[in-house]
Amino acid sequence: VDPGNPLSGRPAWTGSSGGNITTLVNLPNNANGQSVRFRWRTGYDSCFVPANAGMRIDTISVFGSSRICNSCGIPRIVTSTVLTRVGGNVQAEVTIQNQGTGIASSVTLTQATLSSPTTAGAPLPQSFGNLGAGQSATRTVTFSGTNNPPGANRVLQLRGNYNGGTSFSSARSVILP
Repeated sequence: VDPGNPLSGRPAWTGSSGGNITTLVNLPNNANGQSVRFRWRTGYDSCFVPANAGMRIDTISVFGSSRICNSCGIPRIVTSTVLTRVGGNVQAEVTIQNQGTGIASSVTLTQATLSSPTTAGAPLPQSFGNLGAGQSATRTVTFSGTNNPPGANRVLQLRGNYNGGTSFSSARSVILP
């Protein structure tokens, strides 16, 4: 690059490409999960500015990859429910299972709702204790039968946490018994 060019001394493409070119740039590992900014700059020296000068950028694609470790001791919480009607109320047998490979400690169900209209389940919060890999525990949550007639379509939402603050949640459409 000519010393009169503002990009002189920097890595740059020079000359005419004769058409589109594909360029692959590998970003450093510490860019993973971070916001990045891409900038393009065109520079000409003082004695040559070509006709129709400039830069044309057609397509930009950014790809990322991450590794999933299935043996790194990470819990994975999955919920399931069985609904029954008891004395006019809706009862949910809530099962929480750890399908991961690590221990989920202090698993707690903090919220259970049927909507819409929204009905909160009780009693909450409920402790499920510590769940090792593959272990599960079941607790009962009761919802008022008022505004929840048999055959009604509702959304059952469950929320909770484990390991001192890691949260889990699920939402599923249900037909009330």
